[in-house]
Amino acid sequence: MKKPVFIIFLTVLTVAFVISLVSLSFANQKISTENDAKPIYEDAKRFMAKFKMSVPRDILLRVESPDLVKIEASNSGKSGANVQAFYRPHSPEVIYIPSNLDETELFATLAHELTHAWQSSYCPLQDTSFKEGLASWITVQAYIEKGQSNSALSYLNGCSRRDPEEAKTVKRIMDIYEREGIDGVIKYVTKETRYRE
Repeated sequence: MKKPVFIIFLTVLTVAFVISLVSLSFANQKISTENDAKPIYEDAKRFMAKFKMSVPRDILLRVESPDLVKIEASNSGKSGANVQAFYRPHSPEVIYIPSNLDETELFATLAHELTHAWQSSYCPLQDTSFKEGLASWITVQAYIEKGQSNSALSYLNGCSRRDPEEAKTVKRIMDIYEREGIDGVIKYVTKETRYRE
């Protein structure tokens, strides 16, 4: 290879490398304020409408440090140590999100918490494993929507480790969705209160 051609080749390779690093750093930016989160929140609401689980009211969004989210969860009667994000249904209605999520994680987490808000209106008597199963299924769908199939699979594996009943609920909802679409899922989750074999 002649020297000028080699220098051009190295220059092009270096520019491509720098561009990929810059785009990777933007893709992995952490969301730290409600203003940063707002467009992603609106995107998550549109996503929920696609799955016929729109929440017909405004819910406050709070982006806080992970420690403060855990404290707020404890103050709301949840096991704060294990909570990453949560939906509080009253006084006022709020979704708490930690400030250390990137855009895709935020989108999936918002979809999960918006599912809980939808459940509070349309199927409030579900047991915890069943509630989490539906919300986890939506989380998986949100990762798939954003082209993150590895994150979806990782999330599914986490469900299996966390709660076998939740994982069975996710599997059942996946099967229903494949056979009957979202109408079948809505019918199932509004009729049942817990997973049944």
